[in-house]
Amino acid sequence: MDAQHSDAQLDQDGTTEAATGGWNRRGFLKRAGAVGAMAAAGMAMSGTTTTASAAPSGTPVEPDPDILVIGAGFAGLAAARHLRGMGFDNVQILEARGRIGGRTWTDTLQGQQIELGAGWFHPSQSNIQSSLRKYGIGIVYDDPMDAVLAQQADGSYRQYDVGTAFETLGGLYTKFFEGTQTFLPNALNPLQAKDLIAAQDGYTVADRYAKLGMTAEEKAWIGGTLSGYAGLPSSGASWTSLAQWWGLGGYDANGWFNLTSQKPATGMIGLAQAMLNDAKHEISYNQNIVRISDPAAAGSQVSVTTAQNIVYRAKAVVCAVPTNVWNNITFTYGIPQAFKDAATEGLGVPHAVKIWMYVRGPQTRTLVQSAEGSKFESMVPMHKLPDGQLMIAFGGAGLSLDKASLNAETKRILGSAYEVVDFKVADWGHDPYARGGWSLRRPNQLLRQLPALQQPVGRIAFANDGLASGWNGFIEGAIESGINAAIKAAEASGMA
Repeated sequence: MDAQHSDAQLDQDGTTEAATGGWNRRGFLKRAGAVGAMAAAGMAMSGTTTTASAAPSGTPVEPDPDILVIGAGFAGLAAARHLRGMGFDNVQILEARGRIGGRTWTDTLQGQQIELGAGWFHPSQSNIQSSLRKYGIGIVYDDPMDAVLAQQADGSYRQYDVGTAFETLGGLYTKFFEGTQTFLPNALNPLQAKDLIAAQDGYTVADRYAKLGMTAEEKAWIGGTLSGYAGLPSSGASWTSLAQWWGLGGYDANGWFNLTSQKPATGMIGLAQAMLNDAKHEISYNQNIVRISDPAAAGSQVSVTTAQNIVYRAKAVVCAVPTNVWNNITFTYGIPQAFKDAATEGLGVPHAVKIWMYVRGPQTRTLVQSAEGSKFESMVPMHKLPDGQLMIAFGGAGLSLDKASLNAETKRILGSAYEVVDFKVADWGHDPYARGGWSLRRPNQLLRQLPALQQPVGRIAFANDGLASGWNGFIEGAIESGINAAIKAAEASGMA
């Protein structure tokens, strides 16, 4: 992949190194955090990072923080903000990247604001909606579509008017998710009816297709979206995890379509920055954590070590990094088997490629629905430009992420009048601090893992979007998980 368009490349530039001698480490980190905050507000969006200088030796070292929060994605920011609300004013945030936001990433293309990571909200997400109101952030919506191109069972694409296409899609999704409410009566608490959901949790999307006897044509209409959401083929995608999303949307097709309906007017970075400002805690960037040690002995502290061998200590820790990167951290005193299994199997979808393309040509707003296994699982028109438009494509596993390949696939689907002029891409599966996209549990993970993962391990509380009971895989879920982890860390610190 061209480095200009590589998410991993942008986020690894410029690590901060420091000696561990007698100088004031905390004073150094305060300056690093202040410079990093400017980067998070703007410069980091273009991949720029900054290295701070060490403080003079002999300065008294300030006390360690009471609680460390590892990760400044939405789970970590929610935890930090909630700790402030609980009265904790001595909290420090450690972030591996040179920016905040985690698996959200606001950038620009052709002068337009774009989201290379999570980009939408659902109207019923209460934590999100209350935060938007609190910070005075408006909501914007995508413009209506002009037409829909749906891939057929033979691989060809056929154009439909929007009403006909969504009526067909709605009917197929309703068929696919029929009966969800019987085993998942409360989508915000999937464990409420354990016995009922246990009978379903091992099924894959392919199993569900077979049970319903869905035709190749029907599967072509919805297969790209379902396997794309799971980041896996239908043979590995969880039926119950997607059914929970159906329930969270209100158990109907309109709610399902609204899973990706709202956006913050400021971009995701605006909401993330507002939460950080509200938390009012110190943040240090380029702090890649490689070891967490909790001896659990009376009077001891939890120690956290970075790749640069900087050691932090606190009374408790919120580990708010994606489950898929837990294996990159050595937990000196171990973690329970459920955590090991989740880290090895992964909760974040393994394949998540989001591409923004400047496409020159007709300005018709055409939504593309592809079948499972396509190079573009879907294409979504976004902003009109004087000679074309910006479009999002979600890339399939067989797609090469270069301009020629993107242009060829665009022309194949939309026609020869279209040309990809420029693009930006985030390949989250190859991002070293994500190792995958949004979370979506695999078959049999719900009952086997979720109850354990929501509990602290000694004085370490875990948080990310995959650990939420409700909006698993969404920013809303990350906030839910961050709040719960903050409460557990506060209790573990002995200061609550």
